[in-house]
Amino acid sequence: MKSHFQHININSDQSQAIDKIEAFIKSDTNIFILQGYAGTGKTTLINGLVGFLQAEKKQFSVMAPTGRAAKILRDKTGFGKTIHSNIYKLKDLKSINADSEEVAEHSVSYYFPINFDLKEERILIVDEASMISSKESKNELFNFGTNILINDLLSHAFRTNKNNKIIFIGDPAQLPPVGDNKSNALEISFFEKLGYSVSTANLKKIMRQENNLILENATIIRNLLNNPSRNSIELNYDDRSFIKLNNYDIVDTFLNLFPNPEIGDGVIISYSNAQCFHYNASIREQLFPNKKEISVGDIILINNNNQYSYKTELFNGDLAKVVEVSQHTIVQSAPVFVKRNEQKVREIIKLTFRKISIRVPHFDEEISCYIIEDLLNSIDRDLTIDMTKMLYVNFVIRFNETQLKRELAGLLRFRVGSEEFKNELKKDPFFNALRVKYGYAITCHKSQGGEWDKIFVDYSNRTGLSDDPIKWSYTATTRGINTVYTINPPYINSFSKLKFSSIITVSHIPNNALYLSHVKVSPFHNANHHKAKSLKYWEIKEILENTYFEIINVESNGYLERYTIGNNSNQVFIIQGSHRESGHFINKFEIIGNASEGIKTELETLFNQQYSSNLLLDYKPNEPFLESLYFVMRSYCQELDISITNIVEQIDKYFVTYFLITDSETANIQFYFKKNGNFSTAMPKTFDCVKDYKLELLIEKLENYAI
Repeated sequence: MKSHFQHININSDQSQAIDKIEAFIKSDTNIFILQGYAGTGKTTLINGLVGFLQAEKKQFSVMAPTGRAAKILRDKTGFGKTIHSNIYKLKDLKSINADSEEVAEHSVSYYFPINFDLKEERILIVDEASMISSKESKNELFNFGTNILINDLLSHAFRTNKNNKIIFIGDPAQLPPVGDNKSNALEISFFEKLGYSVSTANLKKIMRQENNLILENATIIRNLLNNPSRNSIELNYDDRSFIKLNNYDIVDTFLNLFPNPEIGDGVIISYSNAQCFHYNASIREQLFPNKKEISVGDIILINNNNQYSYKTELFNGDLAKVVEVSQHTIVQSAPVFVKRNEQKVREIIKLTFRKISIRVPHFDEEISCYIIEDLLNSIDRDLTIDMTKMLYVNFVIRFNETQLKRELAGLLRFRVGSEEFKNELKKDPFFNALRVKYGYAITCHKSQGGEWDKIFVDYSNRTGLSDDPIKWSYTATTRGINTVYTINPPYINSFSKLKFSSIITVSHIPNNALYLSHVKVSPFHNANHHKAKSLKYWEIKEILENTYFEIINVESNGYLERYTIGNNSNQVFIIQGSHRESGHFINKFEIIGNASEGIKTELETLFNQQYSSNLLLDYKPNEPFLESLYFVMRSYCQELDISITNIVEQIDKYFVTYFLITDSETANIQFYFKKNGNFSTAMPKTFDCVKDYKLELLIEKLENYAI
């Protein structure tokens, strides 16, 4: 087998792994696990392994969990498909309640059983194995085998031929699959408990990116996983491979590098869908000024697998470039039974569609499709189940209308659930419309399996020292090949002399308790209005997502904000509240005028609920010890669901103030430090709160950390 590696210099780790893989292929062992960190040469081994298997005329399959990971495999080895397209096949599309006269009762379920057709002996090579789920993944509309991917992969391999073999290849330091606390596909004990024999090899020596800080810093982050006494982290920076940016520089730097973005240029990786939404909006404001609609040249992220409706397979996580956009939209609607307050309610759901043409990297032709604009322009990650049901019910209505016309013309009328119905459903442009988001900023989970020459990583809310944020930071960092631009990267040093005074309850809120400079002016306000008004609007707009309420109008009168709210029954309600000079809405929102008790309670609860602020802080610590404090505060505040609303340094007076949302509308801690940078005293204050449990817990964690 080593003859297939003669053109490269392999290290001792790789040499041992090659010997072990060759011995495994000749043995009766079922499974081989090749673990390797980023840059250790895993893909190099796959390339040589594929050449060896071809020379030996052995049957094999090369696969990965996502479309992007499969594409990278194809680019580097010439082989690579998704696990789903390898091990499942569409067998049936089952219409539910097809005979019901109430069309809102109709639903559908796709069934993809495990493919047991391939009987010849073969070797399955599975890359990016850390992403393979071992938890049940249920969906009301789709069923893949047993819905447990790793179990189905094992069944596909060994039920067809007991002499088959699987080689799992992956990075154990990467994020585990969504819903899993570990990557079981890289765990020996997981397979041994199921009765399989397992061989392993480990790659630890980094081969690529020498003289590059990306993998050096990734190693610093990864090593924390094996350190039970984690209390510090400090990354290294330069002006070439690992570059620190301020929050306000990220969009301009991105667009300076990529004035006309293309797929593969680079991405911003962020933790939440909300963060990605705002980054995408900011980038598009500069790329397409005064043009909110999707435009030619836009990069979009495909959010759902679609293997049968277009000229080529399109997978969740694929990026595409828009090459043509219709100026017209089409609205489709249908009644659906939804749950409201534990009651089953019949509602009309509407979705807006736009026809576009796209190009994807793995296919030479343009692909014409419809997209769902409601999802594209929302903060939400995906359509709700009710929206997905609406797509099906809408198709049933249109299908029945077509069949009625056929019947009136003397032609055969086909029933819902018939083969003709199923065939039409598979190619219906609205039911199979692509679910897309803008693709300039994506979440870390969406980026897994991909790599870019240049990436931007916003580490906000992922800077803790527990396993999950460490794996997040490692996974995001290792998506970059040559350059990583960092925003809010993890940094911490000890401050063991810090002592806390008792919490003081105050009645005054400082006017600088909220940092509002980067709050976008809402459609109902102007630049002269207090920015807190716009902040409240964006909060309420996000809160009302996926409810049947919508904002119709907002009136401002001094500190008073009056919202006009509509619902799906064409009812209109007025709700108002006022804020202080600081921008805090201390006086609660209340319905004025007529409203049922249920509506009144629901709306007032939505408007007055404690909200985790999405304020973008323009804060760059002026001293290394203040940066250390910033990291610790972000880490613990994230853990306790405390929002930092502003940070004010007063270096000349030797203190810095953190303004927070705790159990109180606002609280703050003033941290005093000495001239040498050692923290001495912290003075916590809470506004008009009898018992501020969150602030107490934060202080407890900071005190324990300082010991």
